[in-house]
Amino acid sequence: MFTSGTTGLPKEVSVSQASVVGLVRDPGWITLDEQVRVLQTGALSFDASTFEIGAALLNGGTLILTRKDTVPPDRPPPGRDGRTRPVRRAG
Repeated sequence: MFTSGTTGLPKEVSVSQASVVGLVRDPGWITLDEQVRVLQTGALSFDASTFEIGAALLNGGTLILTRKDTVPPDRPPPGRDGRTRPVRRAG
């Protein structure tokens, strides 16, 4: 996996399973349960994808996959509660 850290340059890092579980199981700053729906927009090699995938699947929620061209680059950020806003169907 790659992360930019504080340098802004990609660097390879190793992430343990325990770290992923700690990130997404009852993190205390966001509610993640079976009702959470996460739209995956990050590249699988980028560290943010760990949260996108784990937040949904390790809490019984739904991970939404889409083609890259269906997510506008100027899409507003998620709501304050961390849940994504509904995305209109393309076409």
